[in-house]
Amino acid sequence: MAATYNDTPAGQCGNADCGQMGAWYVFSALGFYPMNPDSGVYAIGSPVVSKAALHLDADKYQGHTFTVLAENNGPENIYIQSATLNGQPLNRAWLRHEEIVAGGTLRLAMGPKPNTNWGRAPENRPPATMPADFHYDALPTPASDKPVVLPLPIRIICGSEEQAGPFQPDPNMACGSVNYNDSRIDVSASNAAPEAIYQSERYAQDFAYSFVVPKGRQYRVRLHFAEIFDNAAGKRLENIQINGQPVLEDFDIFTAAGGLNKAIVKNFSHITPDARGNIVVRVSASPASPDKNAKINGIEILEEKGT
Repeated sequence: MAATYNDTPAGQCGNADCGQMGAWYVFSALGFYPMNPDSGVYAIGSPVVSKAALHLDADKYQGHTFTVLAENNGPENIYIQSATLNGQPLNRAWLRHEEIVAGGTLRLAMGPKPNTNWGRAPENRPPATMPADFHYDALPTPASDKPVVLPLPIRIICGSEEQAGPFQPDPNMACGSVNYNDSRIDVSASNAAPEAIYQSERYAQDFAYSFVVPKGRQYRVRLHFAEIFDNAAGKRLENIQINGQPVLEDFDIFTAAGGLNKAIVKNFSHITPDARGNIVVRVSASPASPDKNAKINGIEILEEKGT
């Protein structure tokens, strides 16, 4: 509480969650907290305040007042030595909801060392708050950290999670960001993909797609591009590598396609997998690119005939 809460604009840690983190602070400062709000059980902790009075709602709780008094409280005296509730010894380390809303006084004697006897007995510890017959559902099988192996031919839409024709979203890609523009796309280029492939793009300064394929074969890598935002030549220049070998340098999609919203397809033949059986397509911004981002719309991995 002392380290992460203060009266500055950044003085509340984490996501406030509609006030929940603020409510946590208030309860913690009072010295008790509803670990399971539905149970009516409040575990007693260590209050920050030396005195606090809760004036309860007049309609719901008849206007009762519940007061917390922490005697000898301070930065060094953070351990409860003993407690009373309405003048009667309180040996349990928890309160009932009914006790709070009925009004009264919780008095805590604080000290610099723990009293390991107070609240120690099993019957004085906060009770379990879940039903005795409650059982959590079995945990799901942990997700595999291995990449999903896609069947050939591989056809990936790079900038969308929605299928478009035979093109599927890549289940392994987590890098970069995506953009969308619903402009009509000229797909008259040879081997062009469906229009939806070019209406979305994945972009970043440097990212790579990796596909597992059978070794001992050769493949055709077909890359799909369309410029759907930068409406002039030279605004975005990018480099493309396949398995570490440059195949396109200072590639300007707008210029190569002949304008905005025009599909362009680049084919690269006789590509062999790397030593791990992968075909890796790396997309990166050229050092001289004003945009500082590179993009791609679609990727196809096709087995060369006869191999």
